[in-house]
Parts: sequence; structure tokens; C-alpha cells
Amino acid sequence: MQKIKSGRVPSINAEVYIGSVGTIFYNENIGDLRLSDGVTLGGIPLALGNGTGGTYDYNQLINKPTNLSYFNNDTGYLTSVPVASNTTPGIVKVGNGLSVSGDGLISVSHDDLGLAPIALSGEYADLQHAPTNISYFNNDTGYLTSVPVASNTVLGGIKVGNGISVSGDGLISVSHDDLGLAPIALSGEYADLQHAPTNISYFNNDTGYLTSVPVASNTVLGGIKVGNGISVSGDGTISVDVSSITATPLTIKSNSTSITTQTSSINFTGDSVTTTTVGNDVTVDISGIAIGINLDGGGPGSVYGGINPIDGGYI
Repeated sequence: MQKIKSGRVPSINAEVYIGSVGTIFYNENIGDLRLSDGVTLGGIPLALGNGTGGTYDYNQLINKPTNLSYFNNDTGYLTSVPVASNTTPGIVKVGNGLSVSGDGLISVSHDDLGLAPIALSGEYADLQHAPTNISYFNNDTGYLTSVPVASNTVLGGIKVGNGISVSGDGLISVSHDDLGLAPIALSGEYADLQHAPTNISYFNNDTGYLTSVPVASNTVLGGIKVGNGISVSGDGTISVDVSSITATPLTIKSNSTSITTQTSSINFTGDSVTTTTVGNDVTVDISGIAIGINLDGGGPGSVYGGINPIDGGYI
């Protein structure tokens, strides 16, 4: 048996106190008694037999486990982490161009990676050896490489010549002033036509218009002159004016010998009477027999003659 000594030593930390083997001391911080074994820091907690099997403080347990391997890993905590790949999540080592902050934030430093300026700007101007010619690309959209010359059947290009102007928006116009057009090109007036024909003879008479009118006769349709006893109205109607006719005396002869003169008319009756007109003279030929001559308008009513051997008839 060993006598227990009592005394408070405030200068000693009970948590790290070892003391002599068999020394009992009191830890004021946690309120329990400790037994020194000469080795363990803070001593060995003493169970006082209060029916609870000792202290409830885990730190007061004797030979308590200090390694996780002492326990069963029934929660599936990781014991190792695979190296990360494009198919497997895992761990990596921080290499060039990467940095990790104190809270585990990983960042990329483009300066350490040696990236080209376009990696940050995205500007076409920062692209090295960028193509400058269209021929670098394949013309898979069928853009025109040339334009044919325009014609009445081909849609194409033109050159702007005299009398043509093109505005900034591509509108093409014709200027008649530059073309030197004649006045008739704008007016359309016959009077502005130079050297216009003035004679009908300039044209071909393909419609058969009359160029002359024949003299009318009993067989030919033609023109006449208006003489005595005839009048023509404004609308072209022709009429006979009897009052204006002056009768010419008629002389009846037998073998050139005058028989009578009349100023009106002579009616020859009978067969085979023919007349011949030469100028103003009318010759009546009578052949056959029993020819009667009626004198009207002032002479005897009728004259019958005998046989005239020379004329071959009666008179």
C-alpha cells in the first residue's frame, strides 16, 4: 500500500504530466483522477466503480484505437483514388499552366500555357497565316468566277458606253442628250422628220389608186367635162339644165339637096335606121321601104317621099 499525497501544483499541465509510477493525480480540466505508469502522458484514467463501467469520455479510454484500419469500412469511404482519364474520374497532379488555391480551386494560366493571342481575343486579325485569297477555299456554293457578255439570249455583263450612266445603287439610265438623237426621237412629230417625202410619187402605188381618169364613153367609165346644159352640185350630183340648151337647126338632105330645117327634133320611123356621128355631124342612113319622117316643133306634121334610087329607100 502507498500513502496518497495531496498538493496542488498549478505550474504543471496535467495533460502531459507523467510523474512517478504509481502516482495518482487529479486533472482539473476534465475532472478525473489519473494514475501514472511512468510512460503515458497525462496518466491512465481511473475507473471509480460507479456502476457505469467507468468514464464516458473517449479520451479517457485505455488503449483506444488510433488508426482507421482498426474499424470496418462499412460506409465505403475511399481508401484510394484512381488517376483521372477521359472515361474515369480521379485525381491529377498540378502541372504547367495550372494553379490550385488554398480552398482547392484549380485554375488555368494561359501565360504558362504559351497560348497564341487568338486564344483570348478570338479575333480573325490575331489568326496567324490567315488566308487572304478566295482561291484558298473550295467554291462549293457555286459563286460566279466570271460573267458572260450580255446578249439578247444570255444574261450577262456590260460596259457603260456613250449615252448610258449608272447610279450608285446600280440603276442604269440612257441619256438622249449624249446619244445625239434627232428631235423626232423625243417629239414623235412628223413635222420634226427631216427630208420627209412631199410627193406621192415617192411611194409605191401598191393599192392601185388612180393616177389618171379616162374619158367617159358608152363603153368606158370615165371622166367628163361639164358643158352647156349640165350643172354639178356641191355633193357632185350632175343634172341636165334643159332651159340652157340652144337647139341647133337640123337640115335634112336628099342627095346633098336640102329638104327642110327643124329646130326641135326629127323622129325616124321604120326599119333599118342607122346613124353615124363625126364631130357635130350626124349622118342617118335609111334603107328599106315605107320610111316615114315626122318633123316636130314647127314644120309639117309628116313627110313621105318616093323611091330614091341613090339612097336605096324611100324618102
